[in-house]
Amino acid sequence: MLAVFFPCQHNYQSGLLKKEKRMNQEQQEQQEQQEQQYLIKTIASIVEEKASIQAELTEVEAGHKAHLEENGQLKIQAGSIGALMETSFSIREKEQTLSVDGFLLTQKRERLSILNKMEPKPYFGRVDFHEEDEEQTEKIYLGISSLKNHQLGDYRIYDWRAPIAHLYYEGKLGEAKYPSVSGEQEVIVERKRQYIIEDGELESFADTIETIGDEVLLEVLGQKSSSRMNNIVATIQKEQNEVVRDLYTPVLVVQGVAGSGKTSAMLQRVAYLLYHFREKISMKDILLFSPNRLFSEYIANVLPSLGEAELKTKSYREFIQQYLPGIKIDSLKKDFAQLKENELSGNDQVKAIKKSRSFFEALPLYLESLATRGIQWNTIKLEEEIVFSKQDLKALYRKINVKLPINERMKKLQQLLLQKVEEKKSQEMKAEWVEKEVELISEQVIQKIEQEQIDKTFFSMDAVQEEAAREIVSKKYATVVKKIRRMSFWNLRKQYLHLLTRILDFLDSNSISAAAWKSDIEMTRLSLIDKKLSLVDATICVWLRKAFLDFTPKNAYRYIFIDEIQDYTFPELALLKALYPNAKFTLCGDLNQSLYGKRDVLQELPYLFSKEQTKKIQLTTSYRSTQEINLFSLAILGEKVENVKAYGRSGQKPTLKSVANEQLMAHAIVQQIQSQKRQAGRTVIIGKTMQECQTVYELIKEQISVKLIKNETSNPSADVLIIPAFYAKGLEFDEVIVWNASKDNYSTSEAKNTLYTICSRAMHQLTVFVIGEPSPYITRIPDDLYEKQQKEN
Repeated sequence: MLAVFFPCQHNYQSGLLKKEKRMNQEQQEQQEQQEQQYLIKTIASIVEEKASIQAELTEVEAGHKAHLEENGQLKIQAGSIGALMETSFSIREKEQTLSVDGFLLTQKRERLSILNKMEPKPYFGRVDFHEEDEEQTEKIYLGISSLKNHQLGDYRIYDWRAPIAHLYYEGKLGEAKYPSVSGEQEVIVERKRQYIIEDGELESFADTIETIGDEVLLEVLGQKSSSRMNNIVATIQKEQNEVVRDLYTPVLVVQGVAGSGKTSAMLQRVAYLLYHFREKISMKDILLFSPNRLFSEYIANVLPSLGEAELKTKSYREFIQQYLPGIKIDSLKKDFAQLKENELSGNDQVKAIKKSRSFFEALPLYLESLATRGIQWNTIKLEEEIVFSKQDLKALYRKINVKLPINERMKKLQQLLLQKVEEKKSQEMKAEWVEKEVELISEQVIQKIEQEQIDKTFFSMDAVQEEAAREIVSKKYATVVKKIRRMSFWNLRKQYLHLLTRILDFLDSNSISAAAWKSDIEMTRLSLIDKKLSLVDATICVWLRKAFLDFTPKNAYRYIFIDEIQDYTFPELALLKALYPNAKFTLCGDLNQSLYGKRDVLQELPYLFSKEQTKKIQLTTSYRSTQEINLFSLAILGEKVENVKAYGRSGQKPTLKSVANEQLMAHAIVQQIQSQKRQAGRTVIIGKTMQECQTVYELIKEQISVKLIKNETSNPSADVLIIPAFYAKGLEFDEVIVWNASKDNYSTSEAKNTLYTICSRAMHQLTVFVIGEPSPYITRIPDDLYEKQQKEN
């Protein structure tokens, strides 16, 4: 039976519309019938348009095939200039026809794909409104794309990104405004209605004052998780809509609690920008930085589900790698494995300095110190012969105006070197070995002239010999020219080591011991010998390379989206800004989910972007987890988290289970998973490190079907997963099991954020296992927020 929710039947905190009288059964049935009829007619319109497009596709494809065949049969007509021009014109004409065919085919296939997505769920919302001076009510339905009623000339469905859809996502009933071509339109909103439609069947609808009523949102949030993120166009909340529809802010900063829909809103924002600026931008102008490839796969289906192409996503690590050919950047897994090692060795202090704003701001001072000395040169050789020694390079560089920036001096040096090579080539052309080569070629040319009976008056042997000599010498110096054009006369690796030896002169270095710094330089030197670098070092190396060579990125991205901004360092953000100075940035994150310890990048944004450029939006409502899981997770943070709200979905309290050892913990986990008979949906066991996860896997793999996520390319589609915390970021699961949240494992401030991140992955059920004494971040949680189980021996 169709579920119909009316605002008088419930009194939810989200503010469902209250009426003085209950709608009678007859009115309910009438509205239900009207909605059913509208859905049937809409689906019929979709089917009709699909059939029309399919027929057009068949026709265009047939024409395209015929044009290809015609193009292949074109022959060049020799004999006169006119014939050649006629052939050339015919070829261009056919190429243009093929190009038009290709465009039409792509356009129609894309529309057909969108209609296929719309058919099972044509729309999700409706708004009724009237103009202030008019009484006639207009009703508009909203879906992932527009659908025209060709018979009446109006729209059965409006695209959710259309300006008029603003009425659905913003504000309450009553007076409202929406943007239009002729300016802001003032209207009176009478009704907002939400629909749940599955496989072409209307399952329920509800009226509300707010954007999304409790019935619809709670039903969506109560569903099981998926290995792929879904779009949220049907459930975008008012605060999320502010993120989605901001068109002109150069730097949009979205700070949101776990589960507040930061990433979802960011992806809908991409779709909205593509729709609004469809004549100006395309997907090639947009780049999204995700935490890792696992997360990139998780979000890959969102935009295609809205009829857009798949978004280009990269991790920052992957992005930086392209600018350091020949050097391998350490993996995310290795970074986390070294966190503890750095902590024990004192190397974490060194890494902290390299990640700091003060370090980055000292880099230009270092460059200034290189005006007359300190640049690391490579000798340019031709096989074993030295063409330009390091002393040659140094002497030529010193002749260039010292007031110029380093990159301009390097370009001028490059020009000087190329001139010098030309001089060497001119001299070499007169060398004895070249003359012998030329004589050989001359003989071959004369033989060819005599064989083909070519009139010798058209040839100058002197010119032939000179050209031959030039080619011979150019071939010899080709590798040298290539090295110069690639700026291979400069040594990036040695320059970075030189930077590390000098940079403390420009820093307040009292906070770091000379021995620790020297030790880090030696480790970096050994890494470079192995052609490896940490991400921290790689970032500075790319900055150094840009400062010297001023390269331009291959893709001129105009919109940069960064997820998990709290895990970025100041130098990383500064480098991205330097590479894309004209791009607009959207930065999303949650300071409480930083897995790398305390970072102040959000507080330091004013040093990169002016206040006038920047707009901050706070998302304070968490929708992912039940109230009980939300309250437990927030309590881990200890200090009061301002304005954070847990949405009203209730469930089981989290459970704390204490065991004596790892074997008993593994046994208890297996029992818990088996007892649920997979009613829990997707279950994940999250460990702090990869080593922990490997331990869990070895202990339970023979007893239950389970998959260990070992790297970023693993497929997380199994019902039971084991995953380390650093791969779990941004993901969500029906049930989360925390492996050993003990005092030994989670006692530092960094560990607090990790534990919070792990627990906030849970949607419906959270179980925390502990060996020995629990983490202090758990013991301080009020007892009434979770259930305790006795120790198993």
